[in-house]
Parts: sequence; C-alpha cells; structure tokens
Amino acid sequence: MLVGLLDVVPTAGAAPQGPPSTGFAIEQVSLHRRVGAYVIDVQAGRDEGVTLEVARGPYLDFYGASEGGLEGRTIAARFGQLGSLRLAFDGPVRHAGRCGHRSEGGGVFKGEFEFHGEGGYLDFSFASMQGDIEALSTCPGVRPRRAGAVEPQEPSATLAAATAGPLPRESLAAVGTHTVHGRFQGTVVGSVTEYEHGMFVGRLTTVKVGRSQFRWNLARGTATVRPGGPFIGRAVFHRHPHGGAPRLTGDLRVPTLGGPQLTLTGKRFKAKLTKELPYDE
Repeated sequence: MLVGLLDVVPTAGAAPQGPPSTGFAIEQVSLHRRVGAYVIDVQAGRDEGVTLEVARGPYLDFYGASEGGLEGRTIAARFGQLGSLRLAFDGPVRHAGRCGHRSEGGGVFKGEFEFHGEGGYLDFSFASMQGDIEALSTCPGVRPRRAGAVEPQEPSATLAAATAGPLPRESLAAVGTHTVHGRFQGTVVGSVTEYEHGMFVGRLTTVKVGRSQFRWNLARGTATVRPGGPFIGRAVFHRHPHGGAPRLTGDLRVPTLGGPQLTLTGKRFKAKLTKELPYDE
C-alpha cells in the first residue's frame, strides 16, 4: 500500500512539473523587392531548397538554386553562374509560445544578394530585402498541428497538358472554379522548364481569365481555352470517345520572359481534364 502511494505523491525534494518551455524554428521565408518594372521574390523552407522568382506583368521566370537552403535565421543559395545570396533575418522572432502552433511575422533580412539575368535583361545587387516568415513554436516531444483540407463548395475543373521526354518541357495549365458567391475565378499558365547554368530554370506566363475564356464539360470531356493577351489563339481539348489518348488541338501560343515563344498545342502534349480537388496532405 505504501509503495502505491509513493508512485503518485511527489516526495518533498521533487521539483514541480510545469509546462514545457518553448523554442521556435523558422519554417518558411518569403522575401520580396522591386527593381524597376520587375518584382523579385525569394522562397525558402526547411528541407525545401531555395527558389528565385523574377516577374514582370504576366511573365515570370523561376530559378531553383543549385545549392543552399534555410538554416536557422539564414538563407544561403547559389543560382549557378547567375548569382548567389546569403541573407539573415535581423530582429526578434515573435512566435506563439504554444507548443506546435505557427505564427507569422516579418522584418528585414540583411547580407548580400547579387544576380545577373540571362542576356543582361536584369542585373542587381542587394544588401537587404524585406521578408515574411512563418515560425513554429517547438517543445520537446510535441508534434505540430496539421491544418485540415477544405472541401470546395462549387464546381471546378483543371486542364493540364505537358510535353513528355527530356527537358526542356513545355506545359499548359488552366484552372477554373466558382466561389461560394457564384463568382468565377480562372487562371491560365503557359510554361517551359529547362536545365541551364547547372540548375532548373522555369519560365511562366500567367493571366487571369473569365468564364468565357475557359469553358469545359466534364461529362463530355471537352474544354476550350482562349485566354487573350499576351496569349495568342486558343487550345481545344477532346477526350477520345473510345478510351484512346485525348487530343489538344488549336494554335495557342505565348511569349516568355528571356526565353522562346511557346506553342502549347499539338501531338507533343499529353493532356487531361479533371475536376479540381483540394490537396490532401
């Protein structure tokens, strides 16, 4: 009986057990700065590498760093022969202080960042950039909460097409959905992914479209994409009536920033039309 009491009643010299102390880990970083007509964005996450995005109007190029990553407060990366960065968050990190909770903040990252765009279309050198961070409050033995997926409430569709085989790989994506208020939201993206300068380089051209510019019928397996400028022409998707490969016909073309004009239809493309679903972690 005495042994049982000693199992549940603390002895006189035992220290009281309070809540575990919290630390933090910076999980995601997003840096941004404008250079003339260009918008520069850097994205980094723990165990996710570093990407650089250069955008001007509907055009966007992205560069996947050949080496580097997010370590503590510091982002370090090399973009082949085009440039490099090493920037550290300067200031206090404010976090939720509750185990497993995420919080957002921002501030200035200081260090060095230089980049020389292909063909000389862009050339810059920074000593600082504004940034946003997502911090995870950590406690020993406590796992972070996971956000649940949200089921869409309105019909939606995605037309996705890409060339097969080795790089460069061209692709077309059209996404349309109806909001809970009955409004239509749509986006069309034309892109090419290459391997240059010892790293992956992506060039995207993106526009928002209305309901008349992306039409589909999931039951029939048909869709038409006519985005308007800077895209030229249209793409038409037809599902094969007897289970063969779908067809993507038309004359849809689009220019890219620092790269070639893309032709986004034809037999080179493997295409599919699906009902868009939320990402399920």
